[in-house]
Parts: sequence; structure tokens; C-alpha cells
Amino acid sequence: MPIRVGSRRGLLLDAPLLLLDRVPNAAVAYGLRRLVQGYRGAAIRIRRSSDSAEMDIGFSGNELDVVGLLKFVGNSNGVIRTWYDQSGNGKHAAQGGVGTPPTLVASGVLNTLNGKPTGVFDGGNVLFAAALSVSQPFTQYAVAAPGNTVAHIMLGGNTSANGFFTESSRLRMNNGVALTSLAVVNTNLCHVLSGVQNGASSVVSVNGAYNIGATSFTGLVGTEVGSWQVGQIPYLGQMSELLIFNGAHDLGLRNLIETSMMGVYGITRSENFVFDGDSLTIGTGSTGGQSYPNQFMAAIGGSHFSLNDGVGGQKLDDMDAAAVSSIDATAYPTARTTLVIWGGTNDLSAGRTPAQTYNFLKTYVTNRKATGKYDRIVVMTSVPREGNTAERFAYNDLIRAGMQPGGDLRVLGADVLCDLQTLSIFDEPNDVNNATYYDLDRIHLTNAAYAQVAGLAKTTLGL
Repeated sequence: MPIRVGSRRGLLLDAPLLLLDRVPNAAVAYGLRRLVQGYRGAAIRIRRSSDSAEMDIGFSGNELDVVGLLKFVGNSNGVIRTWYDQSGNGKHAAQGGVGTPPTLVASGVLNTLNGKPTGVFDGGNVLFAAALSVSQPFTQYAVAAPGNTVAHIMLGGNTSANGFFTESSRLRMNNGVALTSLAVVNTNLCHVLSGVQNGASSVVSVNGAYNIGATSFTGLVGTEVGSWQVGQIPYLGQMSELLIFNGAHDLGLRNLIETSMMGVYGITRSENFVFDGDSLTIGTGSTGGQSYPNQFMAAIGGSHFSLNDGVGGQKLDDMDAAAVSSIDATAYPTARTTLVIWGGTNDLSAGRTPAQTYNFLKTYVTNRKATGKYDRIVVMTSVPREGNTAERFAYNDLIRAGMQPGGDLRVLGADVLCDLQTLSIFDEPNDVNNATYYDLDRIHLTNAAYAQVAGLAKTTLGL
């Protein structure tokens, strides 16, 4: 709902609710956009390199006053001398005696992250909020894009405790007993990162995909944005927002804040994608790591968890047995999990009939559904293979019938059909002779064919 924020000629004006209007009482709130309608201060204090002059930069509407910022900085560089706290608590983060401020304007050009203003931390930048100390439980949120996979602190204190850091493509919290995200943090991509510091019930989240565990964290003393212990292990990357709330936010509050941030920055909520199959899922015949799962993940973009559990030579009953200790036993971030199953080719080559192969597929789907781990099960049809393509097409007919409304495969738990036979490169037996799409063995595929498999899977899932 809109709120009333003022009047003009006696008439009250309506304004949209901003993030901290919906979730008030932040301990600190740094942003390069207005975060609460009632805040009337500046967003930042900028210093230009041409003459070291400084000026406060506020807002134009609810966005940063970029016109005023660029007019002041000109063709020089502009660094964030002070990042003002919009919570109303006055816990501003400012340049201290160690390090230099992050850059907002480089040679007259605004630094942006997903089209929004962002501060660039070059591995030597830090801002100090010495007046800010928080004890657990507390909840933290950041909009950021790490610059590499080396350990870098986004939020820390002047003791051995730290709040947020990225390392090895994961989000981590705390020193000592640390909690590491299962979800991936990709280099140079915009993420909404959040964490709850709450002992054994701590949480880390990447674009809404979270996991729960323990940390030995007690609190932040002498807070630092972009480092810890007075400038150590400084952050390398971009950062646009940083918020801290006292108390442990529950899933509902985290979803509200994360969804709002992701909407502003155009970020897709993280999901889990699990690929099970045989050598075709591994990507045999491809070069340069261009399996269909890898091409699928590259095509959908964003930061998602993925697992390729393909094993060469597997039949469907082998896959079913192996899944118990592999994909079923894997810990996934709490997010929507999609399982893609592509199997049956080795069953048919081993002499099983299409009906027998289909029955093994039904058993596989039944057992995966029973685990409760998979929110969406995708079944892929078979592709031509030298020697027995007719059996493969008969198997595909059974899959299509089973995936009709009320069909047995759908009733057992399969949700989506990805029908590879609808692709022109897989709809005729002699397609195996096309060297553009088939390897010399006329069984496995080339990069170009795996790209078409990945593309159809992406389209089928509406991604």
C-alpha cells in the first residue's frame, strides 16, 4: 500500500512503500537508493579526485541523484567518502586511517551493477562504522558481486569475528566454526546474500536458496564494510546495499526482503538442478566441457546449484540403485529442486523391450518422488542410436502416453516431458549419420547436438 508523505496545495500525496517501510527497525542500512520514505538525508558523501573536493549526494525521487553526482565529479574519479546510514541510527560508515574508499565514478563514468549504481571495492577499500556493534542473534543482507573466488570480507569487525565473506564460490559466515552456503556465488554476478547469525540455528542464503547450520559467532564490534580486523582480507568486488537487523529473521521476513531486493536488481531466485543419466548426461562426445547440463546452466544464467550424476553405461535400474547414495543423499540448498532424468538407451541396447525399459523408468520416478527432495521431475525421451532406433521411438511413445493428463508416469510423479524427438536432428533413424550432431560412434553427441538438448530443456522449463 502507498503511504502519505507530505502535501501540496493542501492535498496529501501518496508514495510507494520502500523496503524499510515494509520491514522497519534496521540497526543499520546502507544503500545507493532510498530505502525508507521518511529518510531525508543524503545517500553518500563523494570525493572527486580532480581537487579532493567533497559533496553530499542525495536522491532524485527514490533513486540516487546520478545527474548531480556526475556533474560534481566531472571527468575525474569519485569515491564514497561516507556511506550514510538510512536507518535513522546515525551509524554511518566512513573512510578511516586504513585503506581507501570504494569507487562510485571512474573517469566520469558511473559504476553500475545490473544497471544500478554500485561501489567498486578493489581489494584495498574499506569504510569504518566504529559506532556500530551488534550481538547475535542478528540478520544481515547485501547486494553484491564478488570479483574472484579468493576469500574476501564484505562485513567484519575489529576482532576475530566476521559477518560475511565469499570464498571458493560460496558465501560464508564467521571465523572459527563457519557456515558455508550450499548455493553457488558466481564471480562478477549480482547476488542478494543474506545470513542469520544465531548459533546452532544460523542461516546463509544466496538469492533465496538457503541452508541452516552452526557458527561460533558472538557479534560484531567496530564494524568494517569491506574488511575485518582493521583492513585485513579486504573485499574485491561490487557492493550496492548492506543492511543489518537485530534479531533472527524468520523465513517469511527473509523472503520479503530478498524478493524485494531481487526485484529491484533483476535477480532470478536460485534453484537446484540435478541431472541423472548415462554417458549422454556426462557429455561423452563433447569437447571443452560442453555437456548438455553445462550448456543448460550457462544458458539460464544466474547463480544456481547443479549436480551432474551421469555415469557411463548405466541402465535405469542401475541409476535407481545408485541414486539412493548419490543424488538422494546429497544436501541441497532449500530451494526449488528440479531433477532431469535421461535414461533408457543402455537398457534397449542390452536387449530390454521398450515396455520393460518403460517399467524401469516408472520405478525410478516412483522412488525419486518418494524421497520428497524433488519439486519437479523432468523426463527426457531417447534419441536415435545406430542399430535399434525403432525400439527407442517405441519407448518414446510410451513416455508420451504416460505423460498425458492422467497418464501413469505423470500419476507416479513425473511433472514435465522434454521430448527430444521433436527436434529435427533426432526425428529420423538416419540422423545418426549427421556428423554435425553425432560423434563417430553414432551413439554420442557433439557440442552442437548437446546445445540443442540444453536449449529444448530450457524452453520446456520456461527459463
